[in-house]
Amino acid sequence: MGRVYERIPAHYQTIIENHPLFFVATAPNDSQNGHVNLSPKSSNGGLIMLDDHTLAFLDLTGSGSETSSHVMQNKRITLMLMNTEPNSAPLILRFYGSASILFPNELTMEMKNKFNPKLLQDPGFRAVFVVDVHRIQTSCGYSVPYFEFKGNRNTLIEWGNSKVKQNENGLIDYQIEKNSFSIDGQPSLAQHTNYDKVEKQQIHAVFQDGFYYGKLMKVNDNHTEFLMNPWFLSIKQKLKAMQPKYREQWIVPFWCGVVTSICLTKFIQNLK
Repeated sequence: MGRVYERIPAHYQTIIENHPLFFVATAPNDSQNGHVNLSPKSSNGGLIMLDDHTLAFLDLTGSGSETSSHVMQNKRITLMLMNTEPNSAPLILRFYGSASILFPNELTMEMKNKFNPKLLQDPGFRAVFVVDVHRIQTSCGYSVPYFEFKGNRNTLIEWGNSKVKQNENGLIDYQIEKNSFSIDGQPSLAQHTNYDKVEKQQIHAVFQDGFYYGKLMKVNDNHTEFLMNPWFLSIKQKLKAMQPKYREQWIVPFWCGVVTSICLTKFIQNLK
């Protein structure tokens, strides 16, 4: 039988902080077209309990940043972990709450001391998510299969070190490209990171192969800014997906609208 708690019971702290794997679920504001995200996370000292209603987990650089984008939109988040070891009692734990994001330079020494120092020293360390938990829910986990934990992968840490070794700004370039937008084209973590090389430039979205990539462009390049706008790119992508006979009907009005919009923008700016 499942139970619901308003506060995290103290006896769950050991399970939370020593569990090798947990999952994070978030969703964007756009419930019709936005994509719900579910991410697996390796704990390895990266998930901690701050008090009886607050959890925090450390975030390393990866190929996407959906969680960040969704939290920036609405803060909603759910964490889940479950017992899978043959010698453990069946259990599923869910933590429902609202999250905030702390960048590495915003962490207090007290919080840093709670995390695995090896993860904090990782060049790919990009943020900490602090979760204010308002509902803790357990369920039986009777149907969860057994899995035996063999160890943590070091691949991500080794990859981050190799990026920095090859190029001092290698990870920064990667974050700007991969972590600036969600798969829905909404701003994400790299848009809010204080990169020195971004000065006098803006990160714009470039849609390619189903993803929105970040690209640095001059602030005053209004023509390029319009063409790289996520709204414009999404319409362009829908045109590409149309059947040829329908695409031919819309392609001329579409580009006429684009040219008109650019001309109007420049005209208004000249008036100013």
